[in-house]
Amino acid sequence: MDCDCSESWPFCAVVEVQAAENKIFSDVYGGDWYHEAVSDLHNEGLIEGYGDGTFRPDQIITKGEFIKLLMMTLGYPKEMPGHKPLGFGLC
Repeated sequence: MDCDCSESWPFCAVVEVQAAENKIFSDVYGGDWYHEAVSDLHNEGLIEGYGDGTFRPDQIITKGEFIKLLMMTLGYPKEMPGHKPLGFGLC
């Protein structure tokens, strides 16, 4: 963060804490062109990111990730009782 904390350190500390609390993924920053879209998709429950708290925006999306996003966007639930997950390395 570009802030001269020698003059206004309480303000800088508050801004840094708020930025950390509002961050959904550790690798998606407020200045990134896709930040708002990723935040909206996460808030809608359409994307979860990876277990390590990352979104990995530079990684190519897999077929399984694409199909899951498409199906959830169309309104299908995350899991469908009585149905087995797709195989073939898609999920």
